Amino acid sequence: MEEPDREKAEKGIALLKQQSGGLIDELTKAFPGTEIMSEGDLILASEALARITRHLREWEKTRTEIVQPANNFVRSINEMWRRLTDPVKQEESRLRTMMSAFRAKESRRRQQEYEESLQHVDEVFSQGTPAPEVVAEVHTDLKQVVTDHGNVNFTSVRKWAVEDADKIPREYWILDDARITKLVKGGVESIPGIKIWVEQVPVVRS
Repeated sequence: MEEPDREKAEKGIALLKQQSGGLIDELTKAFPGTEIMSEGDLILASEALARITRHLREWEKTRTEIVQPANNFVRSINEMWRRLTDPVKQEESRLRTMMSAFRAKESRRRQQEYEESLQHVDEVFSQGTPAPEVVAEVHTDLKQVVTDHGNVNFTSVRKWAVEDADKIPREYWILDDARITKLVKGGVESIPGIKIWVEQVPVVRS
């Protein structure tokens, strides 16, 4: 794995700091206005924009050269980490699923026993006979398991899943910005509920 060059990065940052500060000073002196009033101003602004764009591209190229080894280094570590931890995460997910299923099953069982006990009481009273002495069985609802590696707590979490997409209110839907932009740039003239227009924007070409 190729490690990042810290010295090269520090030199690049120092040079960028010097160049960017000097460029800002030059441009504010060459084009101090805040509004374009004539074609002459437009030409000056175009020259300034082209110069800014050229510098930004050069700086971006330098930044990429500096950070690419670092990105590759981090990517390789992340990939190795993922390969080693994924099997453990899968086991973690399996255990969580089984434990949640057991808790849900126990909750249904307790509810069923409670309803059966109420039904039994109703049947006894409906027959007009005294209710027999009932020994109550206490069900403990396990909330925590203490282990040597940490405590496992059980808590109620509200979850959701789509049941009928046609009934979901509009405010819960999110526009697919990327798809709409692609369609508009591709020449689509109209999309229901979307305003489409053409705007002149400056593009710098070297």
